[in-house]
Amino acid sequence: MTTANHESRRFEFRGKNGSDFYDGFSQLVWDRRLGTAHDWLREEKMRGHAISEIAYLVGFKSSAHFSRMFKARYSLGPRECRNLPAAEGNT
Repeated sequence: MTTANHESRRFEFRGKNGSDFYDGFSQLVWDRRLGTAHDWLREEKMRGHAISEIAYLVGFKSSAHFSRMFKARYSLGPRECRNLPAAEGNT
């Protein structure tokens, strides 16, 4: 389907600043997955799960891709995150 200006339907979702709705949604999904993985890596009850298993549980199909994205987001790898001392009040 095209608009009256013969532009793709996808173009209709672009914001005023040129941002793409789909790119924003995709970023939201990645942020949610990484945030959940970060939380699970810090939780004591998740210690029995391998890091690769946590990656798959939050929706990553590749543990290598998960590790790269996690490091880009948090400036430390998943294993480093898991090995950080527990913060006061966290279980």
